[in-house]
Amino acid sequence: MAGRPLPVADLPAGTVSVRVARKMPANPATGIAVKATVTPNGGAPQVKTETTGEDGRATFAGLPPGAMFQAVAVVDGEALETQPFAVPATGGVRTMLISGLPPAGSSPAGAAPAGDPHAGGTPPAARFSFSITVPAPEASSDLPPGTLEVGVVDDEGRPVAGNSVNLGQAGKDGRVQAFEQTTDARGIARFADLPTAPDLGYLVVVEVGGFRVGSRPFRMPPDAGMRLPRLAPPARTDDLSVLSLDRSSRFIFEVREDFLFVGEVLSFKNDSDKVFDGGPGGIFVPLPTEMTSFQAFNDSAPVEEVKSKGLLMRAPVPPTGPRDKGVQARFAFMLPTYGDDTLVFEQKMPVGAKSPLVIVPDSYKLTLSSPGLKTLPKDTDNQGNAVSLYELADVKAGETIEITIAGLPKVDRAGHMVVIALCLVLLAWGLWGVLGVKRVDAGKLDRRRQDLRNRRENLFGELVALERKRRSGADVDEARRATLVTQLESVYRDLQALDQPKA
Repeated sequence: MAGRPLPVADLPAGTVSVRVARKMPANPATGIAVKATVTPNGGAPQVKTETTGEDGRATFAGLPPGAMFQAVAVVDGEALETQPFAVPATGGVRTMLISGLPPAGSSPAGAAPAGDPHAGGTPPAARFSFSITVPAPEASSDLPPGTLEVGVVDDEGRPVAGNSVNLGQAGKDGRVQAFEQTTDARGIARFADLPTAPDLGYLVVVEVGGFRVGSRPFRMPPDAGMRLPRLAPPARTDDLSVLSLDRSSRFIFEVREDFLFVGEVLSFKNDSDKVFDGGPGGIFVPLPTEMTSFQAFNDSAPVEEVKSKGLLMRAPVPPTGPRDKGVQARFAFMLPTYGDDTLVFEQKMPVGAKSPLVIVPDSYKLTLSSPGLKTLPKDTDNQGNAVSLYELADVKAGETIEITIAGLPKVDRAGHMVVIALCLVLLAWGLWGVLGVKRVDAGKLDRRRQDLRNRRENLFGELVALERKRRSGADVDEARRATLVTQLESVYRDLQALDQPKA
C-alpha cells in the first residue's frame, strides 16, 4: 500500500495527506520534510513542502483539481516517493511513505525465488522500481468468506514458490494494516479469516521477476471468498517505437554568465501492453555536442552521460495508463554562448514528442523562435516568479528540435583576451630590468607603439574571425590559430616593454 493513493471522503477537496512512518504504519516519523511536486493542467510544476506532525502526517491543502501530485521524503537516509496521481475533484486523498521495508519477495542473501527468470542476475527494476496494475480478484463461491487466494507465476506461466505476497487493508478511518503470506509449491498464497466489513478496502502487491505487480483496490464480499489466479510479470519488448514523450516533457532555459543553462524533463510513455526494456543499450538520447557540466536530478530515472554524445537511460518503461506519469529522465547541462547574443539549440529526439513545453523565466528577457512554436499564457514558478511558457510543434522520432534563443548577454571578448595577455606580460616584466634596452627618442617610441597597436588589432581581428568560423562548425587552421595567439602575446609584451620605466 505504501505510496499508493487512497481517495477518501473525510478530507476536503484538493487535500492530500501524506503519512510517513518507519517500518510499519504504527511508527509515525515526526519532523520529516515532505516535498510535493504539483503540476496543474497546462501549468508549470510547483514544489510545496510540509513537515510531518506528531501523527506522522503532512497535509497539502488547496490543490487544484486534476493536477498531478507526487510527494517525496527522506527518512534515515532512505528516499521514498509516492506514485503520481491526479487530485480528485471531490474528496481528498491519503497516502503513506514507509521506510525500512525489505523488498517484497526478497530471498536470503545469494538466493533467488524459485522460478525467477532473473535468478543470479540483477532484476531490470532493481535500480528503478515501478508498479504494474492488474484487475482485482474475483469472487469465488468455492472459497469460504474472508478467504483470498493469490497465484503467482513467472513470465513463462510457471508457478513461483516461496514468493512473498503482501496484502494491504485500509479502513474508512484511515487506519492501515498489512498482511503477508508466502506462495506454496503450486505458487499459491492463501489469506484466511479476513474481515468483510463494507468499509474495508484491500490491495494485493507482489514483486516477481523484478517487477512490482499490484491489483486494483477491492472489497471482500460477505458471502464468498476471492481468487486472483495469475499475478505475473508483464511481457517485455525492446521495440523503441512503442515509446513517445508525453505532454509533461519540458525544456527550461536560464541564463548564466557565458553559458545557457538547459534543464530537461523527458517523460517517456509506453502505449503498448508490454514493458519496454532496452537491455544494456537502454534508451540513447543525443544531446548538443558542446554541452558541459551534465548533472542528473535526484528524482530522475537512472541516466548516465555519454561524453560528447548524450545520455543513456536504462530504466524499463511500463505500459502507461491514461492517468499515469511516464518514466522521467530529469537532467541539466550548460551550453557555452561564446559571448554571442544568439544561440541555436538543437537536439535530436530518439522518440516522438507531443507538444513539449518550454519554460523561460521572464527576468532574462529572452526571445525564442522555432517552427510551429506557440506562446502560452504566462505562469509563475514555485517561488512566485513570472515565467514565459511556449509549446513546441509535435516532433517525430529521429527529428531534431531547433530553437533559436535571442537576447543573451553579449560579451566583448577583447577584454578577456587583454586580461590573459597582460597576465603573461607580468612574467616578461621581470626580465626587463635584467636584459635592458637602449634608450630611444620619444618620436621613435611613439611610432613603434603605434605599429604594435596596429599589429595587435590585425592579429586580434583575424583570431576573432577564426573563432567565429570554428563555432559555426567549419574547419579551421588550428596551427594558424596557435600562431596568432603566440604573436598576440608577443605584441602585448612589446607594448608593455615600451611603457616600462628605464632604470
